[in-house]
Amino acid sequence: MFSGQFSDIREKRDIVFIEQRGTTYSEPSLLCEEQYQAGVEVMGEDLDADAKQARLLEALQACRDRLGAEGVNLSAYDTVENAADIPVVMTALGYDQFNLYGVSYATYLAQHVMRAYPDRLRSVVLDSVVPMDPARRMGVAQGTDRAFRRVFEACAENPTCSAHYPNLETVFFDLVAQYDSQPITIQVDVPDIYFPVDVRVTGEQLVAQLYQHIYHTAAIPLLPAQIYALAEGDRAFIENMGDYVLGNEVFSRGMYYSVRCAESNEYLAPYGTVEGVYPSVTRMFSPSVESMHASCEVWDVEPLSDDRYTPVVNDVPTLILSGELDPVTPPENGEAVAEDLPYVYAYTFPGVGHGTFAKSACSLSIMAQFLDDPTRAPDADCIADLELAFVSGLTLDALTLKPMTVPEYGIQAVAPEGWHRLDADYYVAADLTVELVITENRDDDFEEFLEEWEASDALGHIESHGRTWEIRGIAMHGAAGHLATSPSDEGFYMVLVISTPENKGDLYTHIFKPIVQAFEVRR
Repeated sequence: MFSGQFSDIREKRDIVFIEQRGTTYSEPSLLCEEQYQAGVEVMGEDLDADAKQARLLEALQACRDRLGAEGVNLSAYDTVENAADIPVVMTALGYDQFNLYGVSYATYLAQHVMRAYPDRLRSVVLDSVVPMDPARRMGVAQGTDRAFRRVFEACAENPTCSAHYPNLETVFFDLVAQYDSQPITIQVDVPDIYFPVDVRVTGEQLVAQLYQHIYHTAAIPLLPAQIYALAEGDRAFIENMGDYVLGNEVFSRGMYYSVRCAESNEYLAPYGTVEGVYPSVTRMFSPSVESMHASCEVWDVEPLSDDRYTPVVNDVPTLILSGELDPVTPPENGEAVAEDLPYVYAYTFPGVGHGTFAKSACSLSIMAQFLDDPTRAPDADCIADLELAFVSGLTLDALTLKPMTVPEYGIQAVAPEGWHRLDADYYVAADLTVELVITENRDDDFEEFLEEWEASDALGHIESHGRTWEIRGIAMHGAAGHLATSPSDEGFYMVLVISTPENKGDLYTHIFKPIVQAFEVRR
């Protein structure tokens, strides 16, 4: 699991994951299947907000009643109790002192551990920070507004982006107004559901989609092209919203409510109109705040005492990492926490959304250096080389291939210049119509992989650099392309090009075949 990009840390240290009480595999588990299924049912229905809320609250009450009948004390699942579990687990595993990493909510949890058990901590890494004091947290509406404006400004300031996608802010909010006045219903695939689900898409959903795309760093460079494509009738921007509208089936909703409802309600005040914030942003978040209040009335757990929100002040060496574009835990949050800690190093990564760890070699290097010696400031010069870059249109006529490597697997090959590299082994074309994967697959059973991708029987072979490649066609969910595979000691090497059926032939000639012929493994 942690080979490759995590190898610098894993080579020197054990990595221990602690699953919080009440989550997926813990007993008892606070999964609320009742509310998840209700969410599936209401997604595509033409119900007003009050009717949807009533259905979801009814399902939540059913979940609470079931857990209560099973003897579960829902007030035993708050952040203070979770924090007490961590040193207990580490003691059971034989560790005295340890380094503690937390991202998002887990930064808040980590601060509770810092306050209650400082002697157990060698160092702490807080990635995308939630301050202890609710008054010092930037509101999610303000944070989202800040991230939206930064994306629009960055495109306007970039000559290539502004030439391809002028007036991006206006184009986007014109779409919001259009979908508010004329909602549409589309079918989307939702994780853990094996059939398409109808989703009614309004302007509010477009705002939520932009929020989610900025939240997930890999999607940010594609945003201008996707927004413009939507304006021209291509719905790719909204057709993946199944990943976001419902959440994962194994997300522990009961645990979530036990934690959130035990917290202070200061930061759950309804937004109304927030000065300087896009009205559509405040409109999106206000119902969620009201929904949380109603859900907490149903869930009915004991509140934590107010002294639990006092900022942490102690000598534990701390590394704070923030993403420049994080809409939910913006850099200002990290800066607020850093003010109270005497031994702290805080860094913000340009072009990054929520969660910075492993989003770049730079963040991995800084964290590895800090863990090697938490008393010394890491060399963070690599941050100066990071920037927010956007994908812009190119064509096959202008295509050139340049050398690339996937160091994790010792792969050397070529890839199209000008395409956006979303991961070490994953590219997307500038016009978003083509995806390219050049990798070693160590996780999937080969035959199951072929079945999943609806691969044809072998169409032929390519011999190159002492390796034999089987070539297959791919036809999956309306997409088409080619797959090349060759056995490896731990799985199989693969080159995968996916696009639309009409591009399949040209892509084979200009991209797929040259990449396969250039593919080498040098360890």
